[in-house]
Amino acid sequence: MGLCRLGVDPRPPECGRFLELPPKQRTAEFRTYSIDRQIEMYLCAMGQEPPDSGLAFEVLSDRRLLHWRKDVVIEISDVIDSMTVDSIRQDSLERLKKIEINSGIKPFTYTH
Repeated sequence: MGLCRLGVDPRPPECGRFLELPPKQRTAEFRTYSIDRQIEMYLCAMGQEPPDSGLAFEVLSDRRLLHWRKDVVIEISDVIDSMTVDSIRQDSLERLKKIEINSGIKPFTYTH
Protein backbone atom coordinates (compact mmCIF):
# COMPACT_ATOMS: atom_id res chain seq x y z
CA MET A 1 0.00 0.00 0.00
CA GLY A 2 1.27 3.48 -0.88
CA LEU A 3 2.32 5.97 1.71
CA CYS A 4 0.69 9.35 2.07
CA ARG A 5 2.73 12.54 2.09
CA LEU A 6 4.31 13.54 5.42
CA GLY A 7 3.27 10.22 6.98
CA VAL A 8 -0.25 11.50 7.68
CA ASP A 9 -3.07 9.32 6.37
CA PRO A 10 -6.02 11.61 5.49
CA ARG A 11 -8.22 8.71 4.39
CA PRO A 12 -11.13 7.53 6.48
CA PRO A 13 -10.34 4.39 8.54
CA GLU A 14 -12.64 2.21 6.43
CA CYS A 15 -10.59 3.13 3.36
CA GLY A 16 -7.37 1.90 4.92
CA ARG A 17 -9.06 -1.29 6.10
CA PHE A 18 -10.45 -1.91 2.62
CA LEU A 19 -7.08 -1.36 0.91
CA GLU A 20 -5.33 -3.72 3.33
CA LEU A 21 -7.51 -6.64 2.21
CA PRO A 22 -5.93 -9.21 -0.12
CA PRO A 23 -6.74 -8.31 -3.77
CA LYS A 24 -9.29 -11.12 -4.34
CA GLN A 25 -11.11 -10.37 -1.11
CA ARG A 26 -11.03 -6.63 -1.89
CA THR A 27 -12.63 -7.24 -5.29
CA ALA A 28 -15.30 -9.52 -3.82
CA GLU A 29 -16.14 -7.01 -1.09
CA PHE A 30 -16.15 -4.13 -3.58
CA ARG A 31 -18.86 -5.87 -5.62
CA THR A 32 -21.15 -6.00 -2.57
CA TYR A 33 -21.04 -2.23 -2.03
CA SER A 34 -23.63 0.26 -3.22
CA ILE A 35 -22.65 2.40 -6.21
CA ASP A 36 -21.86 5.38 -3.98
CA ARG A 37 -19.70 3.24 -1.71
CA GLN A 38 -17.89 1.75 -4.73
CA ILE A 39 -17.14 5.26 -5.95
CA GLU A 40 -15.84 6.23 -2.51
CA MET A 41 -13.53 3.20 -2.29
CA TYR A 42 -12.32 3.67 -5.86
CA LEU A 43 -11.43 7.29 -5.22
CA CYS A 44 -9.72 6.26 -2.00
CA ALA A 45 -7.59 3.70 -3.88
CA MET A 46 -6.76 6.21 -6.59
CA GLY A 47 -5.82 8.85 -4.02
CA GLN A 48 -2.84 6.97 -2.64
CA GLU A 49 0.70 7.09 -4.06
CA PRO A 50 1.08 5.20 -6.26
CA PRO A 51 -2.60 5.01 -7.16
CA ASP A 52 -4.26 1.60 -7.13
CA SER A 53 -6.23 1.42 -10.35
CA GLY A 54 -6.99 -2.26 -9.91
CA LEU A 55 -10.68 -1.64 -9.18
CA ALA A 56 -11.42 -1.09 -12.90
CA PHE A 57 -13.92 1.70 -12.23
CA GLU A 58 -14.87 1.87 -15.88
CA VAL A 59 -16.82 -1.39 -15.41
CA LEU A 60 -19.47 0.64 -13.57
CA SER A 61 -19.73 2.97 -16.54
CA ASP A 62 -19.89 0.02 -18.97
CA ARG A 63 -22.98 -1.15 -17.10
CA ARG A 64 -24.43 2.37 -17.37
CA LEU A 65 -24.49 2.68 -13.59
CA LEU A 66 -22.90 6.12 -13.76
CA HIS A 67 -25.25 7.58 -16.33
CA TRP A 68 -25.27 11.38 -15.96
CA ARG A 69 -23.09 11.24 -12.81
CA LYS A 70 -21.17 14.41 -13.60
CA ASP A 71 -20.10 14.59 -9.96
CA VAL A 72 -18.28 11.27 -10.28
CA VAL A 73 -16.54 12.32 -13.50
CA ILE A 74 -15.34 15.51 -11.83
CA GLU A 75 -14.02 13.64 -8.78
CA ILE A 76 -12.17 11.14 -10.95
CA SER A 77 -10.73 13.97 -13.03
CA ASP A 78 -9.52 15.73 -9.88
CA VAL A 79 -7.77 12.58 -8.67
CA ILE A 80 -6.12 12.07 -12.06
CA ASP A 81 -4.95 15.70 -12.09
CA SER A 82 -3.07 15.08 -8.84
CA MET A 83 -1.29 11.92 -10.05
CA THR A 84 2.47 12.14 -10.25
CA VAL A 85 3.32 8.93 -12.14
CA ASP A 86 2.96 9.81 -15.84
CA SER A 87 2.27 6.28 -17.12
CA ILE A 88 -0.51 5.73 -14.60
CA ARG A 89 -1.87 9.22 -15.23
CA GLN A 90 -2.04 8.63 -19.00
CA ASP A 91 -3.73 5.25 -18.54
CA SER A 92 -6.22 6.82 -16.16
CA LEU A 93 -6.99 9.63 -18.63
CA GLU A 94 -7.82 7.03 -21.27
CA ARG A 95 -10.13 5.26 -18.84
CA LEU A 96 -11.73 8.58 -17.94
CA LYS A 97 -12.57 9.22 -21.60
CA LYS A 98 -14.44 5.91 -21.72
CA ILE A 99 -16.24 6.71 -18.45
CA GLU A 100 -17.27 10.11 -19.81
CA ILE A 101 -18.70 8.57 -22.97
CA ASN A 102 -20.53 5.82 -21.08
CA SER A 103 -21.86 8.34 -18.59
CA GLY A 104 -23.35 10.52 -21.29
CA ILE A 105 -21.02 13.38 -20.41
CA LYS A 106 -18.99 14.85 -23.24
CA PRO A 107 -15.28 15.05 -22.44
CA PHE A 108 -14.00 18.47 -21.38
CA THR A 109 -17.47 20.05 -21.09
CA TYR A 110 -17.76 20.06 -17.30
CA THR A 111 -16.35 22.58 -14.89
CA HIS A 112 -14.95 22.01 -11.44
